[in-house]
Amino acid sequence: MNNLHFTQEQLVRVARLSDEDIALVNTCRGSHNKLGIAYQLCYVKLFNRFPAQSPFVTAEELATFVAVQLDIPVDQLRTYAVRQWTFSHHQETICKYLQSTKFDSDAETSLKNYLFQRSQQIQPTESLLFLATEFLREHKRLNPSDDTLERLIQTEREKARTAILERVAAALAPELKQSLDDLLVVDSQVYSKLYQIKDVPRISSVTAMKLLADKLSLIEQTGVLQIDLGWLNNNYKRYLSSYVLRCDAYKLRELAPANRYTSLTCFLQEAYQNTTDHIFDMYHKT
Repeated sequence: MNNLHFTQEQLVRVARLSDEDIALVNTCRGSHNKLGIAYQLCYVKLFNRFPAQSPFVTAEELATFVAVQLDIPVDQLRTYAVRQWTFSHHQETICKYLQSTKFDSDAETSLKNYLFQRSQQIQPTESLLFLATEFLREHKRLNPSDDTLERLIQTEREKARTAILERVAAALAPELKQSLDDLLVVDSQVYSKLYQIKDVPRISSVTAMKLLADKLSLIEQTGVLQIDLGWLNNNYKRYLSSYVLRCDAYKLRELAPANRYTSLTCFLQEAYQNTTDHIFDMYHKT
């Protein structure tokens, strides 16, 4: 995961050295040390973590921007980077200056709880990375390594997904689950009942409206409309619904039961609302 992304506006706004920053920089001796501590400070402001020392790879645009502000040649960063004690000592100085602390077990626990809640909204990994960074920044904690943060995101996403699937599946009576499974049966029929629900008439007509009404009746008969999904984030419901829309009956039968029943429940409730809207729309066109 590479989070070294920033816009020109962010660079100018976040990495511009203030008078207080300059005062901190001037406590150091030697131009390479001044440039080094300024670079690390601005790096933290942009990414909420320190740059790695080994190997030391600069964010070139940031390094140049800092060097120009101090009127120090940017290549002096190479001299600074090999001074391990100074490099580490400046990180401690910057932490005190920014009143921030490094990532520890308490920060990990808080971040896990936060990520678990946010993951229930189907945020893409990059979005969760941004949110995690903002959460830690707000709480004056620095980011862990990219690998650690990615692992935490993946773990909490999976935990959130499992909790959602199990909660919905637990709310379904055995009879309702059987009704959902019946939608996936093909046998001697040409198409499964699920396919009939997915099928959408393209031309407005009385026959088409009858097909849509039959679809509503088929969904009602499953009992799925009685399940309250008001607590579930709409993004997550749309995600699960779209998965059903993309899959055939055979593939859905292969899913783990909790996944299958939750996905079908979300799909059928959305399909019922969409079909109702379609009927009204078609009525005005006929």
